[in-house]
Amino acid sequence: MAKLSSTQNPKGFTLTELAIVVGIIGVIAGAVWGVASDMAINQHVAISNRQLAAIVNNMRTLYAEQGSLTGGEAALTAAVDRLRVFPLEMRQNQNIPDGTIFSDWNSVPGPVLGNVTITAADCTTGVPAGAGAANNCFGVYFYSLDYKPCVQMVTGGITTATGLQGLYINGANVNFPVDVGTANASCLAAGANIIEWVYLSRSNNL
Repeated sequence: MAKLSSTQNPKGFTLTELAIVVGIIGVIAGAVWGVASDMAINQHVAISNRQLAAIVNNMRTLYAEQGSLTGGEAALTAAVDRLRVFPLEMRQNQNIPDGTIFSDWNSVPGPVLGNVTITAADCTTGVPAGAGAANNCFGVYFYSLDYKPCVQMVTGGITTATGLQGLYINGANVNFPVDVGTANASCLAAGANIIEWVYLSRSNNL
């Protein structure tokens, strides 16, 4: 009498089981992608905060030496770039003064000299000063920010620093520190957001 084999032939996946497996893989992949995307944004925010802090400190050092800030946005940005106010990695060409200044978010070219500019500014309204007007405040503009970076920059950025007089999202003043609800309402979902920080020129530290 022949013995019955105790082993059974392996059975492949049914279409239903295969669909379930593919669905689970898709969910896991989506979750991993979301986490990786958030981590990348957080890294960009940290770098931008460091760059902003360096710009503010360098501008205050320059103000202490020069005694005033004059010039419109394009002229003043070019002038302070020649005096090495911007961190070196923010230049498109590190060997050319007055070159294009990029933030760490450079996906869409910004106006004037690039994605980051500086202007002498009115301390209460943030409005850029005229080309010949000296001012005790300066504004730092970050251009061309997508929606998520805009929200994270204003909620996780340097918004409670000493000497900060105003924070403007797409030209509208917002109170700081900025809550998530205000940031969500102020930042444009379509992207191309503009953030301006207005700082006192005479404040000694961040």
